[in-house]
This record gives sequence, C-alpha cells and structure tokens, in this order.
Amino acid sequence: MHHFICIDNFKGCIGSEDAARAIERGILHADPDATIDWSPVADGGEGTIDTLFANGFEKSGLQQSI
Repeated sequence: MHHFICIDNFKGCIGSEDAARAIERGILHADPDATIDWSPVADGGEGTIDTLFANGFEKSGLQQSI
C-alpha cells in the first residue's frame, strides 16, 4: 500500500519532518512492504518559510519596499 504523509509541526515539541519520519517508521513497522512519500505542511504561521523551501521553493533576490 502507498501512503502520503502531510503533517504540520507540533509547536515547541517536534518539527513536521521529524513527525513525518516517526509516522513513516510506524507504518513500515506494521507493513514493511509499504511505500511512503511525505511532505511537511504549515498553516501560515511558524515554520511556513521552512516548509516552502522543503517543498522546492527558492529564495529570490526581489525585495519590496514600502
């Protein structure tokens, strides 16, 4: 069976990557033949920029002034 894990961080406790890896280990313990993909997610608060970079976005050289 294929699983896709999307999980936000647990503020002050565990980051989304570590949480996804823990879930992955649990799934593989129960089903060693499982295939797994995962992606960190964020709700717009803390960790959002790191999540964007983890999903392939890149920092641009553009700056906005007000």
